[in-house]
Amino acid sequence: MDPGYCDFLAGNFSLCSTSLGLSKNNGFYLLGRYDQGCGACGPVAVEERSWGSLKAEFR
Repeated sequence: MDPGYCDFLAGNFSLCSTSLGLSKNNGFYLLGRYDQGCGACGPVAVEERSWGSLKAEFR
C-alpha cells in the first residue's frame, strides 16, 4: 500500500489528504506518526489479486 506521503524524497512524511493512513479515510485510526500535511496527491493504481500470485513474483 502506498502510504501517500506529501514528498518523502524531501523528507516530508506528512500524509496527503487522500491517504489511507488518515483515520478519516480508513475508518479506524491514524496509521503512522504524521497527520495530513498537504492536499490530494495523484491517483494510486490498485490491482486486485490473490496472495499466492503475489508471492509467486518473488520466488
